[in-house]
Amino acid sequence: MKANEIEKSYHLVETFTLVKEYVLVILMVAGVSVYAVDHIVHDVHSEFWQWVCFSAMGLVIVAVLFFNLYPVYLVNREIRYRPTGDPDKSYFTTTPRVDDNYRLFTSGYEQYLNWLRNPRSPILYLTGSSGTGKSSLINAYLAPALEKENPPKTNVYVLRSYKDPLKILYDALREDNESEENITESIVHTELIRISNSLKPGERILIILDQFEEFFLLRNSPQAELDEKEIKSIEELKNFFRHFINDTPSGVTILLSYRDDFQQLIDQLELPARSEHINFEQVNPLSFDQAAKFLKSCPGLKIPEDQLDRTLKEAASLDSPVMMRPIVLNLLGITLQQMVGPRSAPHRSKNMIRGYIIDSLGKELKYERAAVLKTMLTDFNTARPRTLEEISKISRLSISQLDRQMIAMQHHGLVRCLDPTEPSQGKRKWQIAHDFIALQLEKVVYGVNKTLWQRTRFWIAPALLAALIILTSSYFNRTRNAKTAIEKAKFNWVGTSRTVMAPSPVAMNDSTFQNLLSSLIVIQPDTLQIFLYPPFFSSLTAIPISGDSNQLTTLAGLDQVLSLKKLSVFNAVALKNLDGLRGLENLTSLEMTRCQNLTNADGLANITGLRRVLFNEVYNLSSIDSFAKLTNLTILALNSDTSLQNINAIKELKHLVELDLSGCSNLTNIEALKELKNLRRVNLFDCSKIPADQIEELRKTLKNTEIQSSDFTILFGR
Repeated sequence: MKANEIEKSYHLVETFTLVKEYVLVILMVAGVSVYAVDHIVHDVHSEFWQWVCFSAMGLVIVAVLFFNLYPVYLVNREIRYRPTGDPDKSYFTTTPRVDDNYRLFTSGYEQYLNWLRNPRSPILYLTGSSGTGKSSLINAYLAPALEKENPPKTNVYVLRSYKDPLKILYDALREDNESEENITESIVHTELIRISNSLKPGERILIILDQFEEFFLLRNSPQAELDEKEIKSIEELKNFFRHFINDTPSGVTILLSYRDDFQQLIDQLELPARSEHINFEQVNPLSFDQAAKFLKSCPGLKIPEDQLDRTLKEAASLDSPVMMRPIVLNLLGITLQQMVGPRSAPHRSKNMIRGYIIDSLGKELKYERAAVLKTMLTDFNTARPRTLEEISKISRLSISQLDRQMIAMQHHGLVRCLDPTEPSQGKRKWQIAHDFIALQLEKVVYGVNKTLWQRTRFWIAPALLAALIILTSSYFNRTRNAKTAIEKAKFNWVGTSRTVMAPSPVAMNDSTFQNLLSSLIVIQPDTLQIFLYPPFFSSLTAIPISGDSNQLTTLAGLDQVLSLKKLSVFNAVALKNLDGLRGLENLTSLEMTRCQNLTNADGLANITGLRRVLFNEVYNLSSIDSFAKLTNLTILALNSDTSLQNINAIKELKHLVELDLSGCSNLTNIEALKELKNLRRVNLFDCSKIPADQIEELRKTLKNTEIQSSDFTILFGR
């Protein structure tokens, strides 16, 4: 099959895949909607609540469609932007070019060649911004072109200076491959003179020190803290250039290539001033037209016009609207190559370089590599050269691990080794390939962990839909159970308002009480209605209960309603204890009325949040010792408790404001009340066995308290 036929078949497969995804999602949403609507129509009779249910379901359906279909739509939209063909993988690169196989320097660069053919100064400067292609221009075009010309024959030495340019230069000039230990500037100058004297007529030598700024970047200390050895090396290099300028060997020229943003460092060598087109040339970025031609010239790569326009706009946003650096275009070109093919994921329509960097970090090792790259960034988001030993101390990775990671990232053009000839692995210095890449890396590595939303967003809508279905089904099932329980209790169900009307106070036994609890029913005797709460058991805060005279014997089950704050129990004649209330830590109000056989209140002992306890017509509660722990009580009523004889436990209730002991006919001692300084109202009506002198003494002690007794009411301190 031809390439275009294969491409068409790929797109056909993609189209069927997209259709399948659309159909599956729509069928799922339709099935769930039919199920939910069926429940709503049958169980909700109020038009208002029907609209609420439909609206909630509609929002969930929209969310499902958005989170599932919108990404599919994006993929489908990106297909028309996807480059095609079988591109040459070596065309785009982030490393300096060593040849001009793609004829990228055939036009527009003759001025640099003419400048070097007839040098007008012994020292020349070639500068430019990071990523403008200085090294590629030298290695792929200038050096080969000059060496081919004859006459004059030019012997070109392209060298990387690293930490010791004098030694590098000396070793390159020596023909016997012998190297001395201590290389001084005078030795190197002498060697240059020797080489100069051996030149044939018409021959000359051009020495190019590429990336010359590395001499300063590889210093072991910051510029402000240079040690004596480093200061000496700088002085030796300065003396060499001074000696070279004053006594220039015949036919020898030195070209220094460096980034113009490091000019301040180069000035330390006190070299001759730069003069444009005489001893100084600058490599400029590409124009808009040159950038477009460069991208379209990749062999085998077909870029749709829309995608090309996108790419150039991104390049312009990263550099300038009219000039674009080759490093930016090469990174974008690599990204375009990765987009070729049916299985490639669509990259972001904006910031393609960021996508390339994320892909280069990998999936399994991205956290490790991000941590390493952070150590190689300065506070100003520029490249910081570091040895593997330094990085190892910060990242806590072994040197061998770091070496493997660096080689892998170098393959992607993210980092470069400044001194690959260094024999010691740990002492090799690495640097982020370009400050431009450093700036882009900063945007990625400091956000590499913020991917939780990206990992979970596609599951949010289905999860919400499933939760709504579960809650809706549970709600309607509980509603049916409530109807059944209420019908057994002989109440009338009023469907539109979800209330239960009773012609008389509600009578309950243990069975109906448990049924109503399980159905989340709340009885309100004052309005004779039963309200159905939403299916969130823990949200109940108030439960009034009226029991059948001889059937309700326990309150077991209420301890599960942990949020309960207010409880009222009426006519539970058979109820003997309150053990079913243990654990209701949020309970603040308890009212027990006409529970004649209640004899044990120990279930309240640990409910320290109680502030209001009303026991009305509870005749047989003989002990209230458990009340001593209810230290937050402000209102307490124990009226008509004819079995109560001892109230010493009340003296612990220091916050008590109102106390009702009316009808406690067997109570004989109220000395404990003298310690309650916050009491404002006490009812002792029909407490005939309390001595009058105790009541009088209590009035004198609690002068601001209103005390009611059987015969009269006297207010003191009012």
